[in-house]
Amino acid sequence: MIVLAALLVGGACNGGAASPQGTGPSGEPVVTEIGPGDALTALVRWYVVETEPVVDDAGDPVLPVIYMASESGETIAVGVQATVAERTTVDAVVRFADDRSEAVDDDLEGSPVKDDGVLMLVGEMPEPAPSVTFPVTLYRSADDEQTIGVDVSATETGVEVTAEPTTPS
Repeated sequence: MIVLAALLVGGACNGGAASPQGTGPSGEPVVTEIGPGDALTALVRWYVVETEPVVDDAGDPVLPVIYMASESGETIAVGVQATVAERTTVDAVVRFADDRSEAVDDDLEGSPVKDDGVLMLVGEMPEPAPSVTFPVTLYRSADDEQTIGVDVSATETGVEVTAEPTTPS
C-alpha cells in the first residue's frame, strides 16, 4: 500500500470548478469533499512523487508527461480538464486524450506512450464525497501496464492518496 498526504489547494469540485469551503492553519482553502478535479489532481501529484524523476538527455530534471483518458472512452469533462491542468503545472505536463491512440505510439515496438510518458486510463469516477475510490490503469507500454485502486480522502491538512495494485505491473 502506498500513501501520500498532500495539500490540495481549492475546495470541493463542482463540475470541475473549485469553490473554497473554509481555510486551514496556513490560510489555504481546505478540501472537504473530493470531486473529479480534486481526485485527478491528487492522482497526478501522487504519481509524480511515487515515480523516479524524469531527466532529459543532459541529465537535467524535466516534468513528466502524463496523458489522461477515461477508460470508458468518454471525454473527461472540460471543466475537470481545466482544473487539473491549472493545478498541476509545476508537477507534470498533463495532456487529456479522448482515445488511447492519442497517447500511444502503436507504430513503435512495444507500443509505448508518446513523449516517454504514462497513460492514466481513469475508471468511473464516483459522486463527490469526503473520500472517493476509483480504478486507474497506468500504461507505459504493451508490457508495462498496471491497474491500481486509488482512494482520495479529504483531511484537515489537504488530501491523502492511497493506491493499491489490483493487477501486477
